[in-house]
Amino acid sequence: MIDIISFLGLLSTIMIFNNVGQSNKFNIYLGFFFLSMSSFIIGTKLISLTTNYYIISIMFPLFAGILMSTGPMLYFYTKSILKSNNKNFFYYIHYLPIILILVDLIPFYLKSREYQENFYEMVQLSILHVYKIDTLFLPIQYFLLFRFFSGIFYALWCLITTIRSKKYFINNKKKSFLNNYYWLMYLSGFILLIFSVFFFSIIYIKYFANERILSIKELPSAVFSNHLFSIGIIFAVIFIPSILFNPRILFFRKNTEAKSTKKNQIKDFKTNSLEESLLPAENENKAGSESSSNFTQIAEKLALYFYGKPYLQPGFNLSIITNETDIPYHKVTSYFTVYLGIPFNDWKNDMRVEHAIELIKHGQAKNQTIESIAYSCGFLSRSNFVNSFKKKTGLTPSEYLKSLPEGNLVVSLNF
Repeated sequence: MIDIISFLGLLSTIMIFNNVGQSNKFNIYLGFFFLSMSSFIIGTKLISLTTNYYIISIMFPLFAGILMSTGPMLYFYTKSILKSNNKNFFYYIHYLPIILILVDLIPFYLKSREYQENFYEMVQLSILHVYKIDTLFLPIQYFLLFRFFSGIFYALWCLITTIRSKKYFINNKKKSFLNNYYWLMYLSGFILLIFSVFFFSIIYIKYFANERILSIKELPSAVFSNHLFSIGIIFAVIFIPSILFNPRILFFRKNTEAKSTKKNQIKDFKTNSLEESLLPAENENKAGSESSSNFTQIAEKLALYFYGKPYLQPGFNLSIITNETDIPYHKVTSYFTVYLGIPFNDWKNDMRVEHAIELIKHGQAKNQTIESIAYSCGFLSRSNFVNSFKKKTGLTPSEYLKSLPEGNLVVSLNF
């Protein structure tokens, strides 16, 4: 069973890292997450395959740090999928458990080489001997407990956050977004299940079993021989290779990067994504660091809100945004005029024009009149639509249609 976990964990990790590209850099977190899920077993297996002191000395602390990264990597991956992975002070706090376990192992590395070699030989004979390592302030067993407890906490946070962000996934018409939603639910749910089984098996052995374990030093051997813990191992065997059966997540790069190479051929006009439209131009003057941080938070909240395209509603205005997002009116106004450098009405009309272009390009506006297209995009008059269209693209709707290939002429308009 242990050999299966180490093989599947290593295979999953290699497959994920091999398919990381420019458009799915967040899968780096996913790769380290899967590596951390089986790092204890992989590390001890690799140590048992070599007697080289220097190789073992490098691998031992490396896999100790990776072991403590399960929860943080799941957190970073979820935040990246939701496009809210801001690197502030609290972002780096999540690396603290990794740093602590490395610092805790310092006394062992201050021992003589002969002592360390004898220790490694004992680990090769029994995995459980690793828990007898010399530490600075906490026995390594406590890190085992903390790993499971923090894993439960992180999994709960990711599960709740994913559920709360359901609109972000559902309202986006791309299948990849919906697939990400179900994948995050599965990922968080399974980790919650596995770590809960592990954690409560320890609690059971410590406090409720017939032969209770009174010493923390005796805990690892009792845990590994416990049937409840074995159930957790079985769940892990089922979970770890699951990425191999989800090609949309594993090979996301190939699909998205192939699509991103397609360029709009119409007079250098290019539609912006929603995320791009909510960010200031690179050459714009930015506000102070504190204000910029506040605007970034507003951008994240508006990104989730605008995925439902509420701006297509006729009469949509700043007051509606304030009422539905609880962002103060003056902050929303400042966000558009100061941070984006564009009046809200201009931004709104730009997004409506882009929606109209998507309707035309994808054939969804076939046999519609200009008035019906304008109204479906939130414009109350034909003239306002035409003027906004020309301001955005440099072309009137009729000129735009003439510039399309003949096969794309899906709307018949009279101007």
